[in-house]
Amino acid sequence: MVAVDWRSLGGPLDRPAGVVEWPDRSAVSEPVLTLTFDTRQLPSRVVLYSYPEVGRNGVPDETDGREERCLFAEGSATCWYQGREGEEVRVFADRADLGEFLVLHAAWPVLSTQSGTDDVDMVSGSWLLRIDP
Repeated sequence: MVAVDWRSLGGPLDRPAGVVEWPDRSAVSEPVLTLTFDTRQLPSRVVLYSYPEVGRNGVPDETDGREERCLFAEGSATCWYQGREGEEVRVFADRADLGEFLVLHAAWPVLSTQSGTDDVDMVSGSWLLRIDP
């Protein structure tokens, strides 16, 4: 995990400072990349960022990247996620247009017993992945 924001639950806000270190490349031979969250709580938002390269400090150039909001569906988009009660959440992405450097971001709502509030607190995390192009 490269970044986390759990402040709404009294937890930390951690993000990289200066240089971003990417994991080693993973060979993915399947046409669809499959990732599994170690949680059974469905996120309310999943976004996959894809970059062809990164700078010397490990930070990608946002203008060269692609942002794909993953849909909650069964294969109806280039990126989607699914899960059922009691099952781990899985994210799927069509590898055809992915760059080598990926950032997977997910956010979960924090359920509150307070009523009458319009804002829903969120917790989130981001993970770095590097795949063979």
